Amino acid sequence: MSNFTYELPFTEEKLLSGVLGELKRENELELYGYLQKADITIDDLGTSYYVNKKGRWNAKGVNIKFSVNPAILNKLNSAAERKVEIICDRLIPGNVGFDIKGVLFIPDLSRDFDTVEDSEVLSQLSVVNSEAIQILSSEIRSKLQDDQPQLALDRLHTFSIRFFRELCKRHKLEYVKKDSLHTLLAKYRKHVEDSGVIESNMTLQILKANTNLLNNFNNVRNDESYAHDNVILNKSESKLICNHVIALLKFIDEIDGDVSLYYWF
Repeated sequence: MSNFTYELPFTEEKLLSGVLGELKRENELELYGYLQKADITIDDLGTSYYVNKKGRWNAKGVNIKFSVNPAILNKLNSAAERKVEIICDRLIPGNVGFDIKGVLFIPDLSRDFDTVEDSEVLSQLSVVNSEAIQILSSEIRSKLQDDQPQLALDRLHTFSIRFFRELCKRHKLEYVKKDSLHTLLAKYRKHVEDSGVIESNMTLQILKANTNLLNNFNNVRNDESYAHDNVILNKSESKLICNHVIALLKFIDEIDGDVSLYYWF
């Protein structure tokens, strides 16, 4: 007579949390990011041996399914399936009586997944004309389209530094290499303010506020991104930061033509 319970002693959500915890502990951070928003279900396939002529006669064969953002399915290969299967096998107690027949990543069609807005914008900015900055743009866009904004933070910071340096060069604004991101924005913002092309005082106040925000972005890059061995910022906050910084760069790129025209005359 079998002593198996055939039931998890915890919820499927707890199993997912355990898988994520193990991936993070094993430094599988990319796979961890892909599965953060997943849902998990366990399918009972019947007596293990009769599923594929392998396994225990008194155990149940199961598939463990992870429902994920359809946009990232092509990133989840057989190596990822095997890695997660090993973790699941380790986390599920032996007295449950499950033989895992497979880990499956399937598209979650039941919900809409948020993405970082305007992820294509960076490649369309007028200053994106060097090979290095185009490569940066491509790397950031790839991470954002994979719904992994936390992996884009340090690249977006580097991109923003290059963006504002290019603007300073274009307008002959002096800067030194050690100037931080918010310092570069302050130089350009003063130049814009002097041009008079900004019509609303609120817009000027927003630009001033962004100077302080980009100072904080320096801290995020140094202390909460993959630039160093950090505890990484969560996905939701990373998405908010990426959306905000990209919106700022887009606006500045849009007005820069008017700024250049003012100083031309």
